Amino acid sequence: MIQDEVLELLAEQQDSLNFLANDGRQHFADARLSVFCSDDSFAVFTEFSHFFYGMDDFVNQLGWAGTCLNPSVHEAQFASQQLIGVVPDAHFWDAEEYVWLADRTAFSVQVKGQRFDFKPSPEDYANAGIVFAEERSGPNSINPAQLMRFVSVALDHPFFLSEDELRALIQPQFAPQMSLFLQTRWWQHPEPIFDGAEDKDLIENIPCWQILSRAIASSDLTEWKAQDTSGFNTDWASLERIYHENDTGYGFD
Repeated sequence: MIQDEVLELLAEQQDSLNFLANDGRQHFADARLSVFCSDDSFAVFTEFSHFFYGMDDFVNQLGWAGTCLNPSVHEAQFASQQLIGVVPDAHFWDAEEYVWLADRTAFSVQVKGQRFDFKPSPEDYANAGIVFAEERSGPNSINPAQLMRFVSVALDHPFFLSEDELRALIQPQFAPQMSLFLQTRWWQHPEPIFDGAEDKDLIENIPCWQILSRAIASSDLTEWKAQDTSGFNTDWASLERIYHENDTGYGFD
């Protein structure tokens, strides 16, 4: 593959990768980039686990680009699922009254049909990158995005698709030859375009994506591993910064 052709295709398909909302309603808990390659084909997948304010859903949203995607399964795979469920005897959410009940000192959730009970310490929250603005407890002392972030780290990132599920998004005639070339939770994603913004954050202008296109074309991650990561923005702190700076009033206390 030729690097310019890879970058050009990624740029053409940017909207399929860059689905981040421009209204501040998506508050993120986790992110992952996966790249599959063969000698002459590639597929790139982005996943963002987030709480969607307004729809009140914990979801994992998928983006994709590449030369060998399987359109017959995209719509089904793209459909959001409620990733965190309420435990019957330990509700963290009153949907009828629209009241958030989660207490940061102790809460219970259901993930993939299994119950998990948490009593996090300040050190546990710090390990997940969560720093609270003030000390308090009781209902609504942890917001939905913080809860999802903590659960994601505590359970070793359970919300992402498996390798087999990602492979199902590749056309069957290509999938057996494709290797999982790169999988990371840290890269420079085009930042969301909020209302009033004039310039679009274009993939072809982002060094991280230029380097990724060269890595795909050469099947060599040496440059990727050596790159300057100061512009990477998919870690928890960066995602929080992006959305707090562009707060539009969605969310909880």
